[in-house]
This record gives sequence, structure tokens and C-alpha cells, in this order.
Amino acid sequence: MKNLALRTDLARRFPEPRTSPNATPVADILQAFMFNCLMGGRRFAHTRRIQDDQAIAVILGMKKGRVCGEDAFTRLFAKVPRPKARSWLAWSERDLYSALPSAFVADWDSTVNTRYGHQDDVAIGSIHKPGRGSHHPLLCVVAGTRLALHMEWRPGNSVSASDWIVAMDRA
Repeated sequence: MKNLALRTDLARRFPEPRTSPNATPVADILQAFMFNCLMGGRRFAHTRRIQDDQAIAVILGMKKGRVCGEDAFTRLFAKVPRPKARSWLAWSERDLYSALPSAFVADWDSTVNTRYGHQDDVAIGSIHKPGRGSHHPLLCVVAGTRLALHMEWRPGNSVSASDWIVAMDRA
């Protein structure tokens, strides 16, 4: 992961400065997130299984000697406005795109994510749980990989066949 330099580049360009001397470094939080994903974690809470493992912290070079908890992810991004977050990630997307072959298949699909509790842009429309709120995202992936090129959240009452052209233009 050190050779990728992605972690340090993302941390260096992070849009909101961390001012507390006790704050976990941005690079450590991002590395914990990436490692959680590599370990098959599908939720922030899955970081708990590696949080207190000092051997993993040493291998990953964590400054505080332990892997941060799941609340560090949400606290890190809580104060970052969406436009700043999008521009922060835009440059790393360019690096990913440049590594793709010159010709590939962009596979577009939609799915339904059932939601519980209150979340932005949730609307009733889940086919799996009638009456339950959901999102209906559009997703573009490179066929044969797990690399998502583009994704747009839509309310759960969106029709599957809508907004494709607009999303493709944005991608």
C-alpha cells in the first residue's frame, strides 16, 4: 500500500484541515478504510475486528499504534461539503481512468437499496419491501472488474429506465 502513494496523496489534498493535536492523521484513517475494504468489510463497523490488533497497526504503520475505529470515518467527512469532497476525489479518479485499457465495456445497471430510518432523498418505492423507503442508484462499472466509474443516487420511486442519458453525460 505504501508503493501506491494513494493514501498520502489523498491525505495531503484533504479539503478540511485537522486542527486537534489528538486527531488521528487523515492518512491513517484512509488507510484503515482501504484495509477494511480489502479485508471484505462492507460497513464502517467492520473495522472493529481489526481495531485493537496491534500487529496490523504495526504492519500498516499507524501513528497511534492502533487502527482507528469506525466513528473516525464519519467524523473525518462530517464537515466536508459535498462539492469539496467531489473535487477532492476527482483527481484520484483520473489516475484510475488512465490505468484502464484504451477499450473497455462500461456496464450500466440500477439497483434498489432499502433504507431504514431517515436519510436524504429516500422515497417509498422498494420492490423488495413495499412501503419501505429506498434509494434507486445508477451504477457504471468496468465490465469484469469491481471498479465503479460513476454512480448516482436517485430516490426509491425512480423508474429503472429513467435518467440514463443524463447520467452517461455526467460520467
